[in-house]
Amino acid sequence: HYWMVWWGKQPFESYQEAIPRFMSEFGFQSFPDITTVKRYTEEEDWSIYSEVMQSHQRSSIGNVTIAEYMERDYRDPKNFEMFLYVNHVLQAEGIKMGIEGHRKAMPYCMGSLYWQLNDVWPVASWSGMDYFGRWKALHYFVRDAFQEVAVMPDVAGDQLAVTVVSDRWEEIPAKIRLRALDFAGQVLGTVDVDYTIPANTSAVATELPLSDLGLVDLPNQQAQVVIAVEVLDAKGALLADNLKYLVKPKDLDLPEVSAELSVTMEEPGKATLTLTASTLAKHVYLQTSVPGHFSDNYFDLLPGETATVSFQTTAPVADTESSLSFSVVSLVDSYEK
Repeated sequence: HYWMVWWGKQPFESYQEAIPRFMSEFGFQSFPDITTVKRYTEEEDWSIYSEVMQSHQRSSIGNVTIAEYMERDYRDPKNFEMFLYVNHVLQAEGIKMGIEGHRKAMPYCMGSLYWQLNDVWPVASWSGMDYFGRWKALHYFVRDAFQEVAVMPDVAGDQLAVTVVSDRWEEIPAKIRLRALDFAGQVLGTVDVDYTIPANTSAVATELPLSDLGLVDLPNQQAQVVIAVEVLDAKGALLADNLKYLVKPKDLDLPEVSAELSVTMEEPGKATLTLTASTLAKHVYLQTSVPGHFSDNYFDLLPGETATVSFQTTAPVADTESSLSFSVVSLVDSYEK
């Protein structure tokens, strides 16, 4: 067990250092989705320090600990709903950091169990799904972090190291594609590296100075750039991808986002959403009032790229025909400008 994150108030980065042979338990809390919270609150209760919200928190340090960690990494959310959204992102990014730390340490560390999957009542907890089965950001992030092939970029000073982890039993001829781009979509530099992924292990695939990606003025660039890493197989198919930002989320100079969303009804109760944006949209959060499941959510949409997400309702189809509409939020919408 490792609870120095949460109970010990250590930063999430300590997950990269406190590596066991097998991680049997670690975690971080979040509140349920706002739709779930509305089931047990009135609007007058919309504060994490209200009697109702504290009654739905059974950790003795819970709400203040969430707020403390959020203040370290994120800007102050502008309202209660945005607090819940940022809390989901905070939890997901933290646990993702832990999973990546454990997988990078393979074969020294050969297992990682996070706490926890779901809830037995609607409550603030360490879960990735709330009581009603609604996926928090954590569940999406964990699904992706445990993909069979994963890539993890790390930056130390002006150097970039890229680790590739594979659970496959055979070697994989691959190409690693690195791009640095600003939040308006300008590509500052691109590097391709041919690499054979070793079977069933973790290895540093490449190391290079950030200047090779056009990052030659870090003090003035770091708040406005992202490094995109893709691992492609011999046929050019995507095996794994990841993003690396150079400063904390609260220090990012995020642009306003004007997202274009189109919705296609594939059949009653099932929709395909296509989303594009001309600038970076960080942690895109898709919402609808109709009960259902998004195939992806809380993802980063790079400028000029397209995301396709499916939505399947879990409500009776007749109840959704006239009410199936969607809204889009990203991190820049969570705080006052």
